[in-house]
Amino acid sequence: MSSLPPGARRRHRITGLGVAAVAAPWLWFAVRAAGGRVDAIGVAIPVFGVLGALTLFVLSVILVRPILAAVGVSVVAVTLIATLAPRMPRPTAFPNSPLRVASANVYEGNDAIPAAVDVLIRRRPDILATVEMPGDGSFWSELSAEADYPYGVTRGELGLRSRFPVTRLETPQDLKASKVMRVAVDGPYGRLIVYVVHGANPLHESTFDQQRDFTERLIGDIRGESDPTIMMGDLNMSDRTLSYRILDDALQDAMRTSGWPRSTYHGEIWPIFQLRIDYLFIPQDWCGVGPDTYAVPGSDHDGIEAVIGPCPA
Repeated sequence: MSSLPPGARRRHRITGLGVAAVAAPWLWFAVRAAGGRVDAIGVAIPVFGVLGALTLFVLSVILVRPILAAVGVSVVAVTLIATLAPRMPRPTAFPNSPLRVASANVYEGNDAIPAAVDVLIRRRPDILATVEMPGDGSFWSELSAEADYPYGVTRGELGLRSRFPVTRLETPQDLKASKVMRVAVDGPYGRLIVYVVHGANPLHESTFDQQRDFTERLIGDIRGESDPTIMMGDLNMSDRTLSYRILDDALQDAMRTSGWPRSTYHGEIWPIFQLRIDYLFIPQDWCGVGPDTYAVPGSDHDGIEAVIGPCPA
C-alpha cells in the first residue's frame, strides 16, 4: 500500500494527468507516419492548432485551470514545428553549370494572360514549366511568341518552354500522360530530363493514399533515368503530408536551398492553411541558390524559381 495520505495521492494523480496532457500533442509526430486520412489533419494543422490553443487558453481562465494553458502552449509549439520544419532552409553551395528554372500554375480560368506572360518572361528563366494552362490555347500562343524562348513542347494543360532545344519523351507507363510530361532539354552543359507535373488533388480528385502511390511511382521512374532529372510543377501536395516527406527523402527540395520557402496557394479561404503545393525537386547531388516565389497575375498560385545545377566537386 502507498504510504502517501489520500490528499497527496490525489495531487500526485492530477500531476501525472497534467504531464500526460501537456505531452499528448507531441504524439502527432508519431501518428502522422500513418499517412492516409491522417494527412488531412496535417494539411489543416495550422488552423486546428490555433483554434485548439485559443480554446485551451480561454478555458484555463474561465475554469482557473493553469494546466490547460500549459497544454495550449504545447499545442502552439507542435503547430509551429509541424508547419515550419518542412520549410527550414538547407543551404547548399553555388552550383556548377547553373540554370535558372521556373514553374507556374497558370490557372485554367486566367483572365490576365498578357500580364501573366509578361511576369513569367521578366523572371528570365532558362527553362519554364507551366501547368493548368487555359484550354483555348491563348496562354501558350502568347508565350510561344516570345523570341527568347524558341523551343517548347506541350501536352494538354502541361507546357515547357526553353532557351535550349527540347524533345517531348514518352511518359512512363505507370504515370498518367495528362498529369506528367517528360521532356529532354539539350542544354549547354548536357542533357537534362524534366518532369512537368500537375498532381491530382487528394481532397476531391483522389485520396491521400493514392497520392502516396503516385509519389512512389514518380520517384521510381525518376530514379530509373540515366540523365540528371528534375521535377517541377503543382503537386497538390502539402509539405506536411507523408507523400512530401517520402519525396523529400528521395530528392532535394530546391526551394529550401536558401531561405524559407513561402506558401504558394492563395485561392478562396486556403491562405489560412499555409499551403505550399508547388515545388522544384532536384537530384541529391545538385545544389541550388536564390529560390523565390512570385505572384502570377490571374492565377490562384504563386510561381516558383531557383538557380540549380550540379554541386561543386
